[in-house]
Amino acid sequence: MVTELADHREETDPLKTSGITAPEVEVLTSRWSAVKCVDLDRLACFALCP
Repeated sequence: MVTELADHREETDPLKTSGITAPEVEVLTSRWSAVKCVDLDRLACFALCP
């Protein structure tokens, strides 16, 4: 899964809410047995294995 990171946008940016936040990343990754995350500047790529 590839998604934008909300924390990498300025507070005044109207698109800040379109990205995933740190707490949402924890929820996303918490139920997978193996998780690999690659930070791609404003994006993150998650490899999630059951």
